[in-house]
Amino acid sequence: MRPLLVLLLCGALAAAPGVAARSHKAKDVPATPAPTSKDPAAAQKVIEDAKARAVTIPAQVDALLGLAFPSDPSDPAVQDAARHELAVFGDRAISPLAESIPKVTMANRAAVVKTMMEAFRRLSFGLPSDYLPGLESGIWFGDHAARELAIPELARFRQRGATLTLVDAATEDPSLAGLVIRAFGQIGDPRARFWLETQLRGEDRGLRADAAVALARIGGPALLPLKDAMKSDERALRETACRALLPVAGLDDITALHEYAAAYPDDEPGLVEAVRTAASMLEEALAARQESDSATPPDGAH
Repeated sequence: MRPLLVLLLCGALAAAPGVAARSHKAKDVPATPAPTSKDPAAAQKVIEDAKARAVTIPAQVDALLGLAFPSDPSDPAVQDAARHELAVFGDRAISPLAESIPKVTMANRAAVVKTMMEAFRRLSFGLPSDYLPGLESGIWFGDHAARELAIPELARFRQRGATLTLVDAATEDPSLAGLVIRAFGQIGDPRARFWLETQLRGEDRGLRADAAVALARIGGPALLPLKDAMKSDERALRETACRALLPVAGLDDITALHEYAAAYPDDEPGLVEAVRTAASMLEEALAARQESDSATPPDGAH
């Protein structure tokens, strides 16, 4: 059963685009040792013969998929050559690669994601429609290695529709939590604040700091967990939250800064002083804005 947090996010993100939910995930299985590699020239001949028999490009791509990601042990030189050839096909290979992710063996899924990314890198422009869904499929159906490849790439495109996918991956594989936290900082989806707050208040000090930075980068409503954490009875937590908030603090955060400095004057001296300085500067900025507003006549006034 998914944790309550993930169930709540399911409702909040029901309208977001993404990969359809799977019924079962394949389990990681140890790879069967592959046969000894042939001569690279011989492997390339296998590739060329397969393409010649296939004739059309779609058929060639299908043939290469079978050689690149076989279900049974195969010559690694042929696999490498087929994967390179698929990358050369560029956008013509991306959709078939994306579709193949849940179909190939678990041991091959990271290689499919890597090949799809290499095919995308060869494009001079444009974003194929199946590329981002393919990355999301790599997270849903992939093993740890596939997810390590797909998560940062998905974050690079600030794909907000993947928020639930990322939460689910980190819940299932906690070793991915740091990667997912940093991805959320890039993506900037305020809905991620609920899961990030659980990381902020967790036991891992490193993840706490990363989560605080991610919340600060997202901004807006994502700053609320930071301001709440600044009132914590745990000094390490409130200092972590305060350090993250300071660089992005705005006029709406003046009260939180004043309250922190007043309530915890014995926290780290440099931090408390920085909070007081920031609050003072923001007060001056607020006063200047109010003075400017009062000096500006309303629209239509003479």
